[in-house]
Amino acid sequence: MNEIKMLDVVAVTEDLPAEGLRRGEVGTVVEQWKDGVFEVEFSGDSGQPYAFVALSANQLMNLHFRKDEVVKSSQLNQAARRLLGEGIELMNRGDEIRSEKKFREAINLDQNSKGALLNYLLKSFETGVDWDVKIQSLRFLFHLAPDYEEARNNLAITYLNYGVEKAKAGDVELAQILFNYAMAIDVAPNVSSKIRENFAGVFTALGAKEHAKRNYENTVGFMRMACMVFPNDKTRHNLGLAHANLALWYMENREHEKAIPVFESAAETGVILPELLNDYAIALIFEKRLDEARLAFERALDLAPESNLIKENLAKLSKKEPSESFVPDEITAGYIHIPTAAQQYQLAA
Repeated sequence: MNEIKMLDVVAVTEDLPAEGLRRGEVGTVVEQWKDGVFEVEFSGDSGQPYAFVALSANQLMNLHFRKDEVVKSSQLNQAARRLLGEGIELMNRGDEIRSEKKFREAINLDQNSKGALLNYLLKSFETGVDWDVKIQSLRFLFHLAPDYEEARNNLAITYLNYGVEKAKAGDVELAQILFNYAMAIDVAPNVSSKIRENFAGVFTALGAKEHAKRNYENTVGFMRMACMVFPNDKTRHNLGLAHANLALWYMENREHEKAIPVFESAAETGVILPELLNDYAIALIFEKRLDEARLAFERALDLAPESNLIKENLAKLSKKEPSESFVPDEITAGYIHIPTAAQQYQLAA
């Protein structure tokens, strides 16, 4: 069996009911862990991932595609094929001006020349050329045929994959720049979704790091960016949780008035937890908003009817005990990780 490596297309060799996978399902390797374990992304026809699963090498098999046959399958007329060959030779010698002229002549003769040239460039990437060469090559094709969607898609994918590599290496600043380049290109919806998801993954990771340093205001900022770039249940959850933690920090510093609207922002994103409502009620009590506090305690009790802490706080409110006697609850929910994962290049048909 050939060695499995990053971005290989693989198939599952056995049924995995616990993971919701069947024998033969096809995915892409997006990360390699120790001891021969690989993170595999499984995507639907729309390009939207439906599973990320860690699998051992003996649970996978490589799938092989004859890309050279794809290049040859383009039904080019003889003159266009000859011009492409001459252009490639000139490009390899560094004569970009004359090579561009040959390529333009080929495209004018036969529009299939764009796909043949794209496939040639993508095949050349298998030899391990560096990122600058990949970007320059696909920029060259984009310059030749800006209306060619496959060229735009693959240029954006190059920026995306480079950004993923930099993000995983810790160079988040450059990763953000590369994702911005990718997002600026007019691409197919599935490519755009993958770019935005990766961008959100980087912002989420930055937010989690700020949380670990107790920089809760910065955490909110990064989680907000993730939600703006790629709004879904995960990014909204993370944004709401960041607001909740910021509100708790305000309460620790006895800034209850500032905590109240931040708690409310957390709830508006859909993070409605009994412990959050309990702590929100306590902030209201400190601001003498007792009727609202009672309602918040009752809503918390509806969500967690067995909570003695909430019951005791509600009883204290009925007895009009001092604000300092109310006991806050810890928010145990965690941030949802959004993995950054490379995207496969798209060969022309």
